[in-house]
Amino acid sequence: MQKTLRRRGIFVLCLDHPFRSLGNWDLKKDKYFIDNYFNRGENEWDYVFPEENVSGRFRGACWTLGDLVTGFLDSGFKIDKLLEPEPVKREEYPDRFGASSRYGTNHRQDPFNFENLKRIPGTIIIRGIKE
Repeated sequence: MQKTLRRRGIFVLCLDHPFRSLGNWDLKKDKYFIDNYFNRGENEWDYVFPEENVSGRFRGACWTLGDLVTGFLDSGFKIDKLLEPEPVKREEYPDRFGASSRYGTNHRQDPFNFENLKRIPGTIIIRGIKE
């Protein structure tokens, strides 16, 4: 990407936040735990969106926040914004996204449950300018 942008060009990277994508809820203790933040190996997982009747098997790797920032800087970008957006208020946007999952309707273990997203960032957005 660095080669295709002109000088002062803007590049935006948006992905699952490392904390959310590596963690799970302990429902008995109502605590969120990170399994292994430094596990950069390839993983496979199922994405299921029952409200849209969509599912798929995904494969990928997770990176630490340091990996993401260092990779961005090493690629010749200056970071000018790093955002961890808080979720919108559910009552302001009453669509169906995130209401049900493979865990059930509004289930605490669902990583997209609005109660969870209020406590653990779901997304990270990094904006950089090519130097």
